[in-house]
Amino acid sequence: MIHWALLLHFYQPPTQIPSVLRRICDESYRPLLRVLRDHPRARVTVNVCGCLAEMLHDHGHADVIEGLRALAERGQVELTGTAKFHPILPLIPPTEARHQIVQNRKTNKFFFGPGPADRGSSRRSWRAVRTRLPSSRRPGIAGCC
Repeated sequence: MIHWALLLHFYQPPTQIPSVLRRICDESYRPLLRVLRDHPRARVTVNVCGCLAEMLHDHGHADVIEGLRALAERGQVELTGTAKFHPILPLIPPTEARHQIVQNRKTNKFFFGPGPADRGSSRRSWRAVRTRLPSSRRPGIAGCC
């Protein structure tokens, strides 16, 4: 038997064009939710940025939020925490990094309800904030993250 842990990262920039967001929901998020509903033994971990949860709600894609929430309640989806607007945490001031993590937790709790979302994950993110990149950063390193 093969055990495989899958972590999916759901993110769109807060300036995403509504028509592009609709297409992403139609071609990616909704089909994935259907596959998971059709295969109740499947499990996945999903990382959702709070700014995306807000955009889904604001642009009429609440069904994606509800689908993730229902799958989380069934134990098929584990939601993890992150920073709300997807900054590269080691590159921003520690106070802003902590603010981003806290705001993401609040936003996702509002949309997805209480649960294991971000338990432990934000602590790992916070540790990453304290670990600064070397002063001799190579060009392009920020662009790959």
